[in-house]
Amino acid sequence: MSRSANKDDGKPACVRTDGVKPQPVPCTSAHGIWQADAECYASATPSDPQPPQSSAVWQHFDENFGVGDEQGKVYDCYYPSTGQTALIYLFDPPTAAQAPPTPGEVAREALAKLDLRAVEIGMAPQPPATAVVGLPVWLWVDHPSEETFGPASASATVRGVTVTVTAKVTDVVWDLDDGTTLSCDAGTAYRAEFGATPSPDCGHVFLRESGTRPDGAYTVTATSTWTVEWAGAGQTGTIAMDPLVAQTQVIVAEGQVLVS
Repeated sequence: MSRSANKDDGKPACVRTDGVKPQPVPCTSAHGIWQADAECYASATPSDPQPPQSSAVWQHFDENFGVGDEQGKVYDCYYPSTGQTALIYLFDPPTAAQAPPTPGEVAREALAKLDLRAVEIGMAPQPPATAVVGLPVWLWVDHPSEETFGPASASATVRGVTVTVTAKVTDVVWDLDDGTTLSCDAGTAYRAEFGATPSPDCGHVFLRESGTRPDGAYTVTATSTWTVEWAGAGQTGTIAMDPLVAQTQVIVAEGQVLVS
């Protein structure tokens, strides 16, 4: 029996359990409006006639639900688990139960908890130092973290539906502003002992100085692509996410200019 059509016990409003694996049910049917706490379909209007006040039904409701003098009504409620109809007491007229969210919707709630940011650009020579035409420039993701490179995870629960998302960077595309683009992973951080050797996995050589470019520098852009996967409520999926962008500028000069 039910005190209220809107009791929140943590279950999705339109899910039936009755001792079996949870399964969705229509929020309304020919039998009435789904009552989450009683797991039955209550008629839209009170039973007519109402049981007389001398009926043992009222005593039962009072003993179990504290009906007392409150002005509720008795409704017919159809139980799909048994195929039978019984009387329940509701303080308020039944209203259409709110359908549970889809797992994909909850996944976006979980994704919103992650503070995902663009990568930090690592470069050698590191601006404002000047790069030299014909000499290697190293590129990498500096200090990769859960927020800038992943993997990062978060969970969300909405009306009983729980979903966990996991996000990670799967590609970093570097635009060197001279017509060159590179697709890299995290890259290799430069160390002094590497000298003038090229990067083993993410590097570039500028062939022209930057004096004719806007601001006299090349704008280096690192665009990170995130893959976001989710799982929950017996389902899995992915979320499309806009790439995140970081930029810096590097001055490139001819070698003889630096020597003079």
